[in-house]
Amino acid sequence: MPTKTLPDKAEAPAAVPDRPAVKAGVKAGVISSWPRPAGNRVIDPFNPPLPRYSGPQTIAHEEMPADARAFMDRQLSFHGIDPEEFRRRWLDSARHGRAMRISWVPERSFVEPAQTFRHTWVRYALDGIVLRPGAELTLETPFGDPVELYVHRLTLMEGARLTVQGGAARLVIGQLVGARPETADSVEPATLLLASADGRDGDPGASGGAGPLGSTDLPDGGGGGGGKAGEPGLNGMPLRDMAVTVHTVTGRSRLLVRPGRGGNGGRGGRGGPGAYGHAVAFHRMGQGGDGGHGGEGGGGGAGGDAGLLRLDVHVRQPGSAFDLDVADGAPGAGGEGGAGGAGGIGLPDGLTGHAGRDGAPGRPGRPALVQWLRTGE
Repeated sequence: MPTKTLPDKAEAPAAVPDRPAVKAGVKAGVISSWPRPAGNRVIDPFNPPLPRYSGPQTIAHEEMPADARAFMDRQLSFHGIDPEEFRRRWLDSARHGRAMRISWVPERSFVEPAQTFRHTWVRYALDGIVLRPGAELTLETPFGDPVELYVHRLTLMEGARLTVQGGAARLVIGQLVGARPETADSVEPATLLLASADGRDGDPGASGGAGPLGSTDLPDGGGGGGGKAGEPGLNGMPLRDMAVTVHTVTGRSRLLVRPGRGGNGGRGGRGGPGAYGHAVAFHRMGQGGDGGHGGEGGGGGAGGDAGLLRLDVHVRQPGSAFDLDVADGAPGAGGEGGAGGAGGIGLPDGLTGHAGRDGAPGRPGRPALVQWLRTGE
């Protein structure tokens, strides 16, 4: 007769070798199939892991140098921002797309601000930003309002770009990770771009009207109307004062300063054609009207003026590079003068109108005043 085994004496089930043991003090539950790195993990900063779709993310402040992490914590604490509140706030182009925005306009921004002050300035704080090859993050200041971005670690892979558009801005970065130092020169390095909008090109001038035809009472043809002058190009938008503070530079990266280009002047309008003379007798006709003069070309807009650029780099790790490329705001070209109108047919034919003068080019923008507090060398 078979015996019944009591529940308290049942044999323990066989252990599953692939299931990791649950540590003491950790709530048991569903274990993610994503491999978790060990506590003493060493992650390649130039090849960050892809973001996870469940469970905790890889935390940037845990993988960056301790002095850079302490520097960022002090910066946030000085402004009354608790660093622990933003440990889980991050952006990754693999998750959020290749074109991301941080903007004053809430409907356009991917993250919410950490602080605002009476719509005078706004601060954003993130633990990490990862821009993979070809991705771009734009820091928008649509009304020229100042904006500040604090990020523990900013990873810009080959061809990635962080763009600040025009307004007064401050970037505070704990660790800036660019392209690998051993990459070829033909590979585009990681880029921080400080730029303002270009000026709009001027509209072309209207063409002159044709002259009135000759008649029996007035056999001579009338002269054509003159072309209108082209509109001047608008000035490039100014590049306001900016500050970039980086504690630790890792890899190859560059900072480009590109104020807005002045708009080109509009082309002058073409002169109107002269009118035909009217026949007054056999093999005879009135004089043809003269062609109208061409309009003058519009003047080119001035290049955008640049303000103060304050740079502060604390540490450059071995093999790293942080290049600065500053350009002046390019002036707009003057518009081409309009062509003169053709003379009307008659006896004699009318004269061709004079071509309009070309517009004057704009002036170059005021160059940026670069102030290095520390170079990290």
